[in-house]
Amino acid sequence: MDQLPNINHQEIILPKSTKHWYRRWWGILLLIFAAYFLLTFILLLFNKSSSPSSATLKSGAVKVDEQKLYLNAGINPTAGSQGAKVTIVEFADFQCSYCRQEFSIVRELLQTYGDRIYFIFRDFPISELHPEAFKAAVAGRCAQEQNKFWALHDQMFINQANLKIADLENYAAGAGLNAAQFNQCLNSNKYDQQINQDYADGFDLGVKGTPTFFIQGYRVAGVIPKDKFVKIIDAALAE
Repeated sequence: MDQLPNINHQEIILPKSTKHWYRRWWGILLLIFAAYFLLTFILLLFNKSSSPSSATLKSGAVKVDEQKLYLNAGINPTAGSQGAKVTIVEFADFQCSYCRQEFSIVRELLQTYGDRIYFIFRDFPISELHPEAFKAAVAGRCAQEQNKFWALHDQMFINQANLKIADLENYAAGAGLNAAQFNQCLNSNKYDQQINQDYADGFDLGVKGTPTFFIQGYRVAGVIPKDKFVKIIDAALAE
C-alpha cells in the first residue's frame, strides 16, 4: 500500500497571507460604511421623487373626463374663485373618519389660497358603511340654501360621532341657520336626486372610497398631508 512520505515539519514554510482587502477587517468595515451611505442616498432620492408636484401628479395620477367631473357640479358647494388657475374637486362622506382627518387641512388650504384656487365639494355618502352619511349630505345642501354650508360642514365633521337628525338640527341652529327652514328642508327629499347624481358621477370617475380629490382633473385618492397638498397646488399655480 502506498504511503505518504514523511514530512519534516521544521521545513514547512507558511506563505504570507493572501486575503483580499474586502476579506480583511478594515475592508469589511469599509464595505459596511459604503452600503450605508448608498442606502441613505437612495432613500433621499426616493423621498424627493415621491413628493407630489405637478409633474409627478401628471405622471402618477389618472386624468379623468373633466366634462363629466364638472357637468353636474354647478349647484354644489364651492369656495374660492371660479376663474382660478387651479381647480380641486373633493368627493367626501360626512361620516368617513378619513374625511374628518382631511377636512381641517382643506379648510386651512382654502383660507391660505383664497381666490387663487376653486374648490368644489361633491357628496359621496357610502350608506352601506355609514348609515347617517346621506342625511348629513342633505343637511349640507339645506345649509347651502342659507349660505351656511361651510359652517355646518365644519360642525358635522367635528361632531362626526353624533349625526342623528336631532344633532343636525342642533348644529344648524348653532351655525346661525333659520331653524324652521332648515328642519323642513332636512325632512324633505328635495336634494336626494342631486346627492345620488354626485355619487353616480363619482363612481363613473373611479371613486372607490373617500376622500377622493381631483386636482386639475387628476384623481388622487386618500388623505393628502398638508405639505404635499401645498406642493401640488404651488406647482400647478407656477405653471
